[in-house]
Amino acid sequence: MTPTLAIKSSVGQGGKNLRHEVKLVQMLLNTWLPTVGKDLLKPDGIVGPLTIGAIKAFQTAAKLKVVDGRIDPNGPTIHTLGYMVSSYVAAKLHPRAAMYTQLAAMRQTEPSSTPATKLVWYALATKHTGGQA
Repeated sequence: MTPTLAIKSSVGQGGKNLRHEVKLVQMLLNTWLPTVGKDLLKPDGIVGPLTIGAIKAFQTAAKLKVVDGRIDPNGPTIHTLGYMVSSYVAAKLHPRAAMYTQLAAMRQTEPSSTPATKLVWYALATKHTGGQA
């Protein structure tokens, strides 16, 4: 399940760009940017070329179909960004949390009884428990 993030209007190129929503998006992007070796954005609530560039870079890295520098409410970019941030935070809070997040995502598309799911479950469980599945 992908977490729902509360933006009610578009953020980025051509968006409504409400200051509090822009600031939220900038802070979310700042969770991802260092993982790809990019500089943090200043979370000032102002959309400029750096914020639009970061949105486009995220859309490209996430292999989204549309790379337009804009994040729409309930669109693929905000859902993907929310999933990435929740996975990152969960992994930081608890070592096994990443395993459970990955499994939850798999269960949406793959029945738990398939060999692929069982194999991934075993691999993730042994990875996160030091070989004790």
